Amino acid sequence: MLTLKNIFYLAEIIALLIGCYYYKFLPKKTGKVLLFLLLYVICNESIGIYFNRVLHIPNVELYNISTAIEFLVYYYLFTQFFKIALNQKIANWLIIIYPLIWFINICFIQGFHQFHTYTLTIGSISIIILSCLYFAEFLTFTSKTKITHLPAFWLCTGLLFFYSGILINDFFIMDTHAIKFDIINLSLYRIISNVLNVILYFTYIMFFRCYQQNKNTRPFF
Repeated sequence: MLTLKNIFYLAEIIALLIGCYYYKFLPKKTGKVLLFLLLYVICNESIGIYFNRVLHIPNVELYNISTAIEFLVYYYLFTQFFKIALNQKIANWLIIIYPLIWFINICFIQGFHQFHTYTLTIGSISIIILSCLYFAEFLTFTSKTKITHLPAFWLCTGLLFFYSGILINDFFIMDTHAIKFDIINLSLYRIISNVLNVILYFTYIMFFRCYQQNKNTRPFF
């Protein structure tokens, strides 16, 4: 039976396959990095499902690590997208500061066996800010290429939409401080999360395709 959850996993696989198809067009510092991140995410999801459904053991530790790694990879990609030195420095500093905050939260605040909602919120806000800085840069600099032909446009759009939705989802549907919510809220939370993931992986696909369509396009402008 094709469920929304299955569609989410299908979107991941399709994005990975399309990324592999366009592999030779992907730059090492951006396209290939995102492709390998996607492969890691899919492997992590598969292990998490195995832990949960087959071994019947918690898998939250896997996601505590994987979501932190995702933020770090996104920060790195932003250092490649930005042209303004200050924005590059912000992204570089986040690569240093975020792991420290994550480590403190895991060791002394929420612990490793509880999902790191505090640092997820911090990471989400930072991605939203970086995405907005990218679009501000685009408006500042003149580009001969249509914005929809730029790989970074699609990724930043997906990240902005995804993490904005995650924040709204967390604060208005799920209580991030006390994980106590009814079945209706839990179902709604999962539906919204899955829809956001599908949209994000669609922008991954567009990111990969842009490199093939514009072989000489720089990833930022």
